[in-house]
Amino acid sequence: MLRAPLLNPDEWKGGRWLGVSGMVLAVGVATGLLEPAGWELAGTINALSYLAWALWLVAVGIVLVVRHDSGRLSVRSALAGR
Repeated sequence: MLRAPLLNPDEWKGGRWLGVSGMVLAVGVATGLLEPAGWELAGTINALSYLAWALWLVAVGIVLVVRHDSGRLSVRSALAGR
């Protein structure tokens, strides 16, 4: 249920910016794997990406709740019009 709108960004109000920013943050989180290889900046990028990902996750939740509520209102108004 939840997966379908996230896979097709045209179907939900979040737009492409949430999908693209989520992918960028995923790459930032994945850079943490390079820290044991000796790249010290990877740890900083990883930590900042995790913080930004937490904010991104809140934004996705808000978008999903707002979309769910607006869909519920349109169904109610359509039923009331009958």
